[in-house]
Amino acid sequence: MLDSAYANVDALSTELHATKLQLSSKCEAIKILTQRLEETKKEAEQFKLMAEQLQERYRSLKQTLGSDVSSSPSVNCPPRKAFINLKVKLNESEMHNRILETELNNIRRRNSELLNDIAVLQKSCARSQPEAFENSSNEKKSFSAQERESLIAQLELKTMEVL
Repeated sequence: MLDSAYANVDALSTELHATKLQLSSKCEAIKILTQRLEETKKEAEQFKLMAEQLQERYRSLKQTLGSDVSSSPSVNCPPRKAFINLKVKLNESEMHNRILETELNNIRRRNSELLNDIAVLQKSCARSQPEAFENSSNEKKSFSAQERESLIAQLELKTMEVL
């Protein structure tokens, strides 16, 4: 019985030691994560500061250029100012181009989805037409087929409008 008590004490001692090691490793992990969090916060602050500086620089450039940015460079305009105006316009047009490309990709994706929907509708119409002919009179058959064709035509028109 004394041996089993010593065995239990040894087991508990070993378990306590293992738990202490786990606790210390978790404390170290928390320290490392805290340090990384602080570094990330500092980086975020630096990025915010850089963004603010860039915005301020953009505003000052815009003010420096004044109304010349919106108007085309005139003959009386010095070459450097004309170059800056053209560069600003080029930058703005590139940004506008990126926006339009994104919109075009979204429209193409939507078009693809609509074409898939049309294909599914056509398949379901093809499957349901024989059932409709079997279950309804001739008047209802022609009306439901016309109705389906009308819906498909409407979907195709909507797809063309999106393009």
